[in-house]
Amino acid sequence: MPNKQYPIHQSSLKVKANYIAVLAYVIPLFYITVGSFVSIPSILGFIFTFSPFIIYFLERQSEFVRFHAVQSVLLNIALPLLFELGVLLISALGLHHIQIIGIILSFIYLALVLGIITLSVYSAIKAYFFYITTVPLISKAAYYLAKDSK
Repeated sequence: MPNKQYPIHQSSLKVKANYIAVLAYVIPLFYITVGSFVSIPSILGFIFTFSPFIIYFLERQSEFVRFHAVQSVLLNIALPLLFELGVLLISALGLHHIQIIGIILSFIYLALVLGIITLSVYSAIKAYFFYITTVPLISKAAYYLAKDSK
């Protein structure tokens, strides 16, 4: 799926679609960055983290907005979840006591977080200009989930 530009349009939420698409990336990023330094109540953290889900389910017209909401969910929730499953697997195998594995996992996690932040910022900028960005594996899944099932 190549980078594709959508025409300027309104979302079903009566706001320009690019504003809603950008919010799908910015709200979880806000939680990731600010939540690292300031204690945020759990309910707000839950709302910030799952705001792309809320956008996805509220949006009925714009495939563009739905795509960016799904891609944000996959970036901000699915990737860290897969990492945590890998950590659980390492613990289940009894390898978590080896120091070098802990160091390697720390670097992988740092790279993952920096990658998610970078991809989210890049995707938000492209979304502002009504572009669909392609992130390997994630964008293909997001495209199929965002398509109208009419």
